[in-house]
Amino acid sequence: MNYTSNMLKGFGTSSHIQNMHYRAALKVNDAIETHKALLADRTRTKSEKAPMLAKLQKKLEAEAQRDIQNILNNLNARADELDKKEAEILSSMSMTDALSLTAAMKGMDAGEMIAATRESKELALAMAIVPSALSGFSKDQAFKTLIDAHYPDIKAATDEMASDFRAYESLRNNVENTTREIGYDVDLKALESRFDENKLEVSPAPKTMAEQNAELARLERSSGIEPSVSE
Repeated sequence: MNYTSNMLKGFGTSSHIQNMHYRAALKVNDAIETHKALLADRTRTKSEKAPMLAKLQKKLEAEAQRDIQNILNNLNARADELDKKEAEILSSMSMTDALSLTAAMKGMDAGEMIAATRESKELALAMAIVPSALSGFSKDQAFKTLIDAHYPDIKAATDEMASDFRAYESLRNNVENTTREIGYDVDLKALESRFDENKLEVSPAPKTMAEQNAELARLERSSGIEPSVSE
């Protein structure tokens, strides 16, 4: 998928990853245009295009992957920071105090309990600490109520993370799909039979005895001779 100008930085992404997304998206667009240009080239046969398409495939995979990994590293670091903040919140009240506070909520129905936790940070925290069997709510639900109602900064950071993660997944999938689509046009049989042009390049002079032995062994194998020295 080609990225339009207003999607290069991702949809709903934060300033944390916009530039990394932008770079990777540009690489996807460049690979798509190069792919089209190679397929439209009438001066080369399908066999001649095969190594170029294979290189394009590897180039996109390697270069875009660097930005994708950087995005993931950023997400993981921010997730670790959020986990620390959330752990600090939960450790700010003892289980004894939490049980005492939730005991006062006995007799309330679910709606009344939710309303009470939205009104009181202490009650919301207590509900997130005590076992689910006592609160009547799952740990995730109780903690979400606590964050949504009383920690707007953490809620904003969590929502931002969720949006950035969706953009990361979309970008990663698009790179994988584009790489795969380029691969569909690679003539694998032509690649298998293609002569390696690198063999015609002048080899650098061996600097060590090990390099000399390796070069000698290669030449002997090329001539159908059993190597006389170990590499």
